[in-house]
This record gives sequence, C-alpha cells and structure tokens, in this order.
Amino acid sequence: MTKDKQKIEADKIVLSKQIRENEQISEDLKREQRKWQEQLEASKWQMKQQTDQIASLYQELAHFGDKTAYYNQEDAQDIYKTVQAVFRSQEESIESAYRKSNKQLEETNELLYKERGALEW
Repeated sequence: MTKDKQKIEADKIVLSKQIRENEQISEDLKREQRKWQEQLEASKWQMKQQTDQIASLYQELAHFGDKTAYYNQEDAQDIYKTVQAVFRSQEESIESAYRKSNKQLEETNELLYKERGALEW
C-alpha cells in the first residue's frame, strides 16, 4: 500500500471515529433530555398535588367560617400559575438548547460524511 493510500485510510478511520463519537453524544443528549423531561413532569405533578391539597384545606377553612380562606386560596392558585409559567419557560429554554446541540452535531456529521465520501476508495 502506498503512502498516499495509507494516509487516506488513516483519514477515513479518523473521520469514522469522529462520526461515531458525535452519534454517541447525540444519543446521550437524547437520553439526558428524556430524563430531564421525566423529572420536570414529576415536579409538575407534585406541584399540582400540593396545590390541590392546599385548595382543599382552604375550602375546609372557608366552610368553618374563615373569611380569609377564599383569598388565601386565590393567592395559592396565583402562585401555582406563576410556577407553572416558570416550568414552561424552563422547558422551552432547555428544549431549544437540546435542539440546537443536536442540529450542530448533525451538521458536523454531515460535513464529516462528505469529507469521508470525498476520499478515494
């Protein structure tokens, strides 16, 4: 094998390795995103459960004549809505970051595939 062919083969190996590494990073990002989404959903569910419990307690207090219970219940609902908005904002930001990272990896891999394909076989 000539020196040029050896270099071409070595370049192919390096490019293939880079492609595999990028594909692995992409898979890791997808797993991380799924894990993050599951944690966020669990947090949302817990928040909803706690808000429902608080609302129930305030309803009981109102039933027994506590005049401020209704207003406190409204405050709790406002806090819940604010926290939900924060959750949505974080979710959108993180999903955007994951999409951007994956797109960059895909574009890099596309260039690597082209570069490898341009090498003599």
